[in-house]
Amino acid sequence: MATYTTLDFETARELLRPYPLGEVCVFEVIEGGAENSSFRIQTDLGDWCLTVYNKKSFAQVSLLAKIYERLQEEGFPTPEVIRAGEAVVTRFGDRPLIVKTYIQGEVSSHMSEEMCAELGHVLAVLHEIGPPNGLPVQHAYGAASFFAITEATIGDPFREWLSEKARFLASRIPDDLPRVFAHGDAFYDNVIFHQGHLAGLIDFEEAALLPASFDLGMAVLGTCFTGERLEVRKCAALLAGYQARRSLGHAERELLPVMIEYAAVATAFWRFRQYRYMQPEPDLQDHHAEMVARADFVHAMSAAEFLGGEHGSEKAKDA
Repeated sequence: MATYTTLDFETARELLRPYPLGEVCVFEVIEGGAENSSFRIQTDLGDWCLTVYNKKSFAQVSLLAKIYERLQEEGFPTPEVIRAGEAVVTRFGDRPLIVKTYIQGEVSSHMSEEMCAELGHVLAVLHEIGPPNGLPVQHAYGAASFFAITEATIGDPFREWLSEKARFLASRIPDDLPRVFAHGDAFYDNVIFHQGHLAGLIDFEEAALLPASFDLGMAVLGTCFTGERLEVRKCAALLAGYQARRSLGHAERELLPVMIEYAAVATAFWRFRQYRYMQPEPDLQDHHAEMVARADFVHAMSAAEFLGGEHGSEKAKDA
C-alpha cells in the first residue's frame, strides 16, 4: 500500500520533540496501511510508532486515542498512546498524528490452531471491557453503507451480487442482538505474535459497538481461511478460545456462519469501492474477488460441515 505522508529524519525529530521519548536514533517507514502513514522510531528510551492519519479528521483520531487509553486502563494487550504534555493527538501540517509504543513481534498469515485460540481469548477479554463514550454503533463498511456504490457500476456483476447478499443478510440477522466493544477488523495483520504467543491486537480504527458474533466472524474471515476455503478446525479453535473466557449466547453461536459471510461481503464491498473508485489501483481492481469467493463458500456450507471442526480441537480448549 502507498505511504501518503513522507517524513525525513529531521522532520520526525521535530514532530517528536514535545514527547518524552528521548533522542531519535533510528527512523524507518512501516509498510502497509490503506489510509495511514506509519513510522517506526527508535530512541535511547525505547521503540515507538508515529502514525499520520491521511484520511481521518482530528475528531476521529481523538476518538481512536480515547479507545487506546481505555484499553490501557484495563491492561489490554495493545499499543500504549504517548501524550505530548496534555495533548494525546498532535498535528503534522493539517493531518492529525498520534505516537504509540511499538509492539515487538511479527504477524502470521497462516496462524496455527493455538494462535487462533489465543486470538479468540483476547477478543473475549475485549468484549468484557466497558467501551469509551462515542463509539459508533455501525461497522464502518457494514450493511448500512452498501448503497454507496457509484452509478457507474450499474450492470456490474458485483453490484448484483452485493444486492442479493444484502437481502439475504437482512433476512437472517436480527436487529436486537446485544452489542459489545468490538475491534471490527481482527485480520491476521492486526495480530502481533512474539515467540509464538499473542503480544498485541493493533489498529482499532474500525472499533464499534457491534454484536460479538460479527467481531468473531470478521476474525475468522481474517485468520481461518486458506484461499477461499474455511479451515473449520481453526475456526473451532478460535471459538473455543473465546468461550473458555466468555460464553457466546446460543442465538449468536447459531449465527456465526452468517456473520462470517457478512464479514466477507462487507470486506468485498470495501475493497471494490476502495480500489475501483475511491483510490483506483490497477493491480487491485479485482482484489474483492477473494472475499466474494469466501462469502459464497461459507454460504454453501452445511451446518454439519461448519461444525465438523469442533471435533478434535482439544488443544484449543486447553488454551
